[in-house]
Amino acid sequence: MLVVHFLRGSATIPKVLGYGEKATFLFTEGFEKDIASYLKTYAQGKADKLELVVSTTTENFRLIPDKAMKENFEKLAKDAADAPSRQHPSG
Repeated sequence: MLVVHFLRGSATIPKVLGYGEKATFLFTEGFEKDIASYLKTYAQGKADKLELVVSTTTENFRLIPDKAMKENFEKLAKDAADAPSRQHPSG
């Protein structure tokens, strides 16, 4: 799942950072439902392998949600709508 839309006040993508600079990316309200839909459709509703990866030109940073957050996503996935197809529209 690739996230490209963020709330106003977020940095634009791509973002070039100089040494010591920071960028902020704010998720839209209800974003947890998008994650739950993705889990329902592509991970059998399980969050055990869920991770957030932020990639830069020099490094990938991984965030593993804690147990409570994973349980919340799994609970939401039970009633979530199916996620959109990952297949490219041209086939």
